[in-house]
Amino acid sequence: MEQNHKKVFSFTQIDPPEDLLPRIITRIALLERRVARMRLSIFLGTTTLSLVAVVASFRYAWESFAQSSFSTYTSLLSSDGSALLLYWKEFLFSLVESLPIMSITVLLSTIFLLILSFKLMLHYLKDAYVSHQFNQFA
Repeated sequence: MEQNHKKVFSFTQIDPPEDLLPRIITRIALLERRVARMRLSIFLGTTTLSLVAVVASFRYAWESFAQSSFSTYTSLLSSDGSALLLYWKEFLFSLVESLPIMSITVLLSTIFLLILSFKLMLHYLKDAYVSHQFNQFA
């Protein structure tokens, strides 16, 4: 029985193959590139959809500005300066009231999404297609 314990608890040094570490590093790098390519395709689609959304929200904002009387109030800035100085509080209130805030919010949020998705797309483009040094330990 004591001999069986000695066999079980006697550990011998096992040397791994010489090329094990470079193979592991290469495999990890290949998997990272595959994940980067998948994420690149996702963010390429997201960037395309964001660009379409920016165009649509720009048209929506343009139509909202045309329908509101904001341009009429801003044209008063160049026409009658003395009346504006006298009633500047009411004029500013009218400008703020006629400003199409919803369309501006939609436009700015879609522009933010476009910039963010474009940034992430470029990041994963670099990770997916820039060559890496696979065999640095060989």
